[in-house]
Amino acid sequence: MSNRSFFNGALILIIFNLIGKVLGAIYRIPLAGILGGVGMGQYQLVFPLYCLILTISTSGIPATISKMVAEFNTKKSYSNSRRLLWLSVVILSLISILGFIAIILCARTIATLQGNPESYICYYGIAPAILFVGVISAFRGYFQGNLKMLPTAISGLIEQIFKMTFGLTLAYRFSEYGVSASVFGALVGTSISEIFSFLFLFVYYIVYSKKQKYENTETLSRRVLGKELMRLSIPVTIGGLISPITSMVDSFLVVNLLMLIGFTSKSATGLLGLQAGVVEPLINLPVVISISIGTAILPNISSMLASDSRENVNEMIKKSFQISLCISIAFALCYVIFGKQILYFLYHNSFTEFELMIATKLLFLASLNILFLSLVQVSAGILQGMGKPNYTVKSLLIGCIVKIIVEVVLVSLPSVNIYGATISAGVCYLVVFILDYRHIKRLTGVNLWQIYKSVAIQEFIVCLFAFFGNALFELFFSKTISMFLAGAISVFVFLLTYYLFFINKKAVSTKKFFKNIETK
Repeated sequence: MSNRSFFNGALILIIFNLIGKVLGAIYRIPLAGILGGVGMGQYQLVFPLYCLILTISTSGIPATISKMVAEFNTKKSYSNSRRLLWLSVVILSLISILGFIAIILCARTIATLQGNPESYICYYGIAPAILFVGVISAFRGYFQGNLKMLPTAISGLIEQIFKMTFGLTLAYRFSEYGVSASVFGALVGTSISEIFSFLFLFVYYIVYSKKQKYENTETLSRRVLGKELMRLSIPVTIGGLISPITSMVDSFLVVNLLMLIGFTSKSATGLLGLQAGVVEPLINLPVVISISIGTAILPNISSMLASDSRENVNEMIKKSFQISLCISIAFALCYVIFGKQILYFLYHNSFTEFELMIATKLLFLASLNILFLSLVQVSAGILQGMGKPNYTVKSLLIGCIVKIIVEVVLVSLPSVNIYGATISAGVCYLVVFILDYRHIKRLTGVNLWQIYKSVAIQEFIVCLFAFFGNALFELFFSKTISMFLAGAISVFVFLLTYYLFFINKKAVSTKKFFKNIETK
């Protein structure tokens, strides 16, 4: 039942999150056309501060809610689960209000330090979203702890739909007043989308709570619940803060370092817009699958450990890494083979040939980041589910320090410039995963080498079909049609080989495969 709930929950999150990410990628196309390269750069400059404040209210406490609710429900203590939810709503509402005030007061100063003083108005557009995201994350954590991933999935999709609708409309309407005003309109659309997401989750909770079981179990006091909530959530929050703080440092470093080596403020901001506004969304598309797996595995591991059902934990960990590896490598290969066609198909009307050439090189370099970032997301969910969030904090801190050092060195080189930001991110994710995996292996004894071998064979077969299929179709069709045809064949081959290697294990034995190679 635990395995079934894990896979069902992960599948729901993967499907809805992928749809949301696809909509987000589609949203970026007309948005880039409206805002242009400089506008996309301003759009991205706003998000580090927003994400920093967002992380305080949406990382540690919701993950802890998910873990604690799963443990309470295993012991049939449903009243404690509900009490924990509303205690969290109060705490996160207070944090959100403070974050809203902070972003309003600091907008002008931050924009000036980032080298774009005229973009301060953009912060006012995104500030209202902070008032709702904390409460939204509390409800999501509660439902995830109940092993119900559908509310989280639907609310995320609602966010994307309303962000597209209002964001594009307002960005276009305000474009006549200048680039910053247009960016402001797009960010107001994000704030509106959070309001609708909150309304959905609140109504869903009212309906769900009427059907929930009530047990005559001991109810813990709010003081005890709050103390345990803080004890578990503070390390997760600190760990979650490291990445957005690093991104915020990036928003100061990258533009200013590029200006030091000869770029103008406008061109430096445009390069950041390509790297963070065009390439990163494509990289984050497959990573959402690993985020979904990490989200689903956290309460399941907590529930199994609470019921002393440890025998299935290792198998669940192996399966989660296996799925993440297969999909992340497949997407990385896709971007290596089809990256140029993808970018030209999506943005040929939004950017110049020169800008698309830079974006293609950035995407090629960033494709390897998909693998490392995906593994980091899964390993973080595993360690948090096992009650070891301190390990992820240390790993992230070390990785981000390494990232900043590498970034300063590489971006300062005129021959490397913006590409250094992408390379340093990959180094960071690799370091973090290595450290996290060492802890997981020590705690569980899980060895991923056999998984790596099986995945390598499967992905090699998929790569062959993608590469040669694309080359063959280009002899008869345009590059765009060839990309879609070769991509369709690659998806079919991926699903077939995944079934043969990992579902119907009798069909293909990796051990026999290597044994036959050694014999020959």
